[in-house]
Amino acid sequence: QPICNLSLSVTPLAPILSSFGPVMRFFQCLRRYYDTNAVIHLGNAGKYASTTISVMMIFYWRYTVVYYADDYNKVLMSKIIYIITQVVATVYANFWDLTQDWALLKLDSSNFLLRDELCYKHKWIYYFGMCNNTFLRFSWIFYFVSDSFLVRFLVAFGEVLRRWQWDIFRIENEHITNCRAGRAIKELELPTIFDPSLASPTSTEKIKKSSLSSKVNRKQTWRDFEPKLDKDEADYVQEDDDDYEEDDVNDNLDENDNDCEEKGNLDSVIKDNLDYEKKQEEGEKDNENDNIDP
Repeated sequence: QPICNLSLSVTPLAPILSSFGPVMRFFQCLRRYYDTNAVIHLGNAGKYASTTISVMMIFYWRYTVVYYADDYNKVLMSKIIYIITQVVATVYANFWDLTQDWALLKLDSSNFLLRDELCYKHKWIYYFGMCNNTFLRFSWIFYFVSDSFLVRFLVAFGEVLRRWQWDIFRIENEHITNCRAGRAIKELELPTIFDPSLASPTSTEKIKKSSLSSKVNRKQTWRDFEPKLDKDEADYVQEDDDDYEEDDVNDNLDENDNDCEEKGNLDSVIKDNLDYEKKQEEGEKDNENDNIDP
């Protein structure tokens, strides 16, 4: 049967379009795990994998209802499979929202089932958000009560409100985490102009290329996307390092030349002083000889 003649609930385009977002996020999480080796990204990938499976199963259930209405066992089995996958995906996603994205449900927290640091003054806001998020996550149950347009609209509108609420608590948790761990600071390399006249002659300070980013453990910065350098970029960085080493050598040579020049100037000054003192002594002797009576 042509796709244009099928019901919107059973057309093959429905699961493809509905699962496009979770599938993309699934591969993004796998890439993040490849870049950072942080196991938490595998857990996040599992959440999107369960969501994708549940989307496929709801399509399968509706498909059997339309085309296998006479086969009661097949329809019942598809419905059971859909309910199981949907419950697993919902529990998984809701648990991830509360414990990872919002960093709540801390058993050892001074605030019961919350976390130690809170931005909002009233705690009931967090408890309301937790209950509301759980309720809206399970709003798909209303599809078994009625499949009318009003029910579908209310469920979809509730999902919009849930995502809006999720953003508020997610940004709050990210702000607290960044302030506590200092992950919001990104070192930027700026051009530096060195004036030798402002430094002391014995100063041995040198301008070195910062290597802070290479000393940080990748697992401690698992939220930062750090792509690997390709061959051209690696060669460029190596050439940059060589330039810094060459500059250090030139600075050392310049310092030695300055020291030699200053030492030569000092020797000439000392010599001039000695000659002046010698001339003064000779002048005094001549005066004494002139004062002697013949």
